[in-house]
Amino acid sequence: MKVAKTTDVTKDNGQLPIVQITFLDRPAVDAAVAEQYGVHSSPKVGTPCLLLEINGDCSNRIIIPLSAFNRTKGLEETEVEFGNFEIGSIIKFDKEGNITITGKKNLTANIVGDTTITSPNVTINGDVQVNGTIDATGIITSDVDVISDTISGKTHTHPQGNDSGTNTEQDTGAPLWAY
Repeated sequence: MKVAKTTDVTKDNGQLPIVQITFLDRPAVDAAVAEQYGVHSSPKVGTPCLLLEINGDCSNRIIIPLSAFNRTKGLEETEVEFGNFEIGSIIKFDKEGNITITGKKNLTANIVGDTTITSPNVTINGDVQVNGTIDATGIITSDVDVISDTISGKTHTHPQGNDSGTNTEQDTGAPLWAY
C-alpha cells in the first residue's frame, strides 16, 4: 500500500472509473477508483489516496480516495455522513436517529411513484409553490383548522353586500361545517 494523489479528472466511461495518479515522484499512471457499494464519486484533482496493487501487479492498481482533509470533524460513535465535503452539501445520520440534509444550492427529488411522509408535524420555513391540486382530508373537529394568511377556514365570515362590495347587511357567519 502506498500514498498517492490524483493528477487528472476521473474518466468514467468504462466498467470502473479510472483516474490518473502519481506516487513516489513517479510519472502519472492510471488506477481504478475503488468504491463502496452504493457510493460513487469523482475525486477532485489533488485528492490524497491509498494505492493498492492487486497481487503486487503494477498494472492492476486501485485507489481509495480519502476525504480526510475536507470532512466534518467531531462525529460521535455510530454517526455517519455522506456528501460533497468540498462544498458542504452533506447528509448526516446522528446517533439519536435524526437525519439532517444540508445543501448549498437546490434539492431536487425526482420520484417515479407516489411519495408519503408520515410525521406528527411537518414544518416548512419558506414559501411553498404547488403545481397541482392540494387535497386536505381528515376529520373536521373543533381543534382542526386551515389558516390562510390570518384567515381561519373554520371560523371566517363573508360580509353580505351588493355588487359594489359595500356592506349592506350583517356577516354571513362561520362556514356550516365548522359547527
